[in-house]
Amino acid sequence: MSALELAMSASAGAQTPLTIALVDLDHFKRINDLHGHAAGDAVLRDFGEVCRQATRQSDIAGRIGGEEFLVVFPATPVEHGASAVERMRRNVLSRRVQLADQSTIRYSFSAGVCRFELGDDLNATLARADRALYSAKSTGRNRTVAWNAQLA
Repeated sequence: MSALELAMSASAGAQTPLTIALVDLDHFKRINDLHGHAAGDAVLRDFGEVCRQATRQSDIAGRIGGEEFLVVFPATPVEHGASAVERMRRNVLSRRVQLADQSTIRYSFSAGVCRFELGDDLNATLARADRALYSAKSTGRNRTVAWNAQLA
């Protein structure tokens, strides 16, 4: 969160766009319940690798709790950030996570994307991303939704 606050300050000072995404791994509890916590850990590591490969050096991606991640795209308009997250989502769909017993599992995620608005604080920005994430989850999961006025 401190990295996001720094990015927000830099964006406001330089008057450059900033996009954030809240990502929630779909049905993560089910993965843990059916396959064990080691499988859940393998999925978390796999998604971390997806983030590492899909983001630029200037982007910030990190786990913020449980199965939820935050991705920060400095100097990025919301449309480009949403496209990057959507590419990540499609990439995840083609992946197989290998488990200790040599079986593999698949997973997906839902994401809410929004832009940082000048004058907003951390909570207001996260609330918009969270509303977009809630929309993605409530309309079937495994999708990326960018915040807009209809979600307000």
